[in-house]
Amino acid sequence: LLLADNTFTTISDPAFYGSSRIDLVDGFFLLNRPDTREWYISLVNQAALDPLDFATKSGWPDKLVAVAATKRNVFLFGAQTTEVWTNTGGADFPFSRLSGAFIQFGCVTANSVAEADGSLYWLSTSKEGHAMVLRTASYDRERISTFAIEQELQTYARIDDAFGFVQQMFGHYWYVLTFPTANKTWVYDVATGEWHERLYLEEDGTFSRHRASCFAFWNGRQIVGDYASGKLYEMRADVFTDNGNEIRRVRSFPHMTDSGNRMYYRSFQAAMEPGTVPEGEPNEIRLRYSDTKGLSWGGYVSASLGARGDHYKDVYWTRLGSARSRVFELSWSANCNTALSGAYVRVDPGAS
Repeated sequence: LLLADNTFTTISDPAFYGSSRIDLVDGFFLLNRPDTREWYISLVNQAALDPLDFATKSGWPDKLVAVAATKRNVFLFGAQTTEVWTNTGGADFPFSRLSGAFIQFGCVTANSVAEADGSLYWLSTSKEGHAMVLRTASYDRERISTFAIEQELQTYARIDDAFGFVQQMFGHYWYVLTFPTANKTWVYDVATGEWHERLYLEEDGTFSRHRASCFAFWNGRQIVGDYASGKLYEMRADVFTDNGNEIRRVRSFPHMTDSGNRMYYRSFQAAMEPGTVPEGEPNEIRLRYSDTKGLSWGGYVSASLGARGDHYKDVYWTRLGSARSRVFELSWSANCNTALSGAYVRVDPGAS
């Protein structure tokens, strides 16, 4: 409990039963009693508790995983279902259940719940299965994960250790969901409805999950905590490394086919933001491709992003052979602002 003198001490109030997550609405702290269906609240605008200020999730007999609030509504996330309560000012308990507001999905872990722009985001589970990523839509839910994301998550040895947070930058809200055991971080862009993987490049050239284990917007700064070092870092749009460590961008493209006919790939053109690489900095961009639908890949073919001030340059690769089905992938890193605005392939049809 954070006191007025900025120190921590153990909560000794016998009416405090612990909680997997704490939220705030209308001056009340909201807490769930672990391993039960009960949730309880503080006194209004006080860090004090009354042992009689509790209620029970009653719509389904699953245990309560977490309590979260948005738009002054309280969502009780159970292990299989979710119900919605709101402040009706009752004398015995100020919150009441909203009739008909019931979601047939629960929550895998309280740490996956995050709020942004009036919606709650979470990793769900239900009586039928798990690993869908959902967000609230009024008093219902909306699926935001794709079949590909769900298939990926269901290959992980465990997903109950996942944790998520929301950050807002460049006008975009991002729901960042990390799976420590699987060593993966997936990010949903609320503005575009698209997913990407956020990576950290290790010294041996392999990728691991992103280093951010927590997030706070403080004093106009985007602050993240590094799970490996315990240090705090500021995420900024004008910094292009991870504390000096190279950031590698990887972009793959959809399968290219022509009804199973062979195609001859005359050129691949990457329309990059050019002319920004500082003098003396590496500016390599690499192309590789797979003719086995992504099961195996050929070697990288390198090209230059261009010199500083060369604002008309696009990157080309030519004489790329033939295939009946091909997937292209670009990767690059540079200590400057870069952007891929498009990619174009010139092909000639071949014999069937």
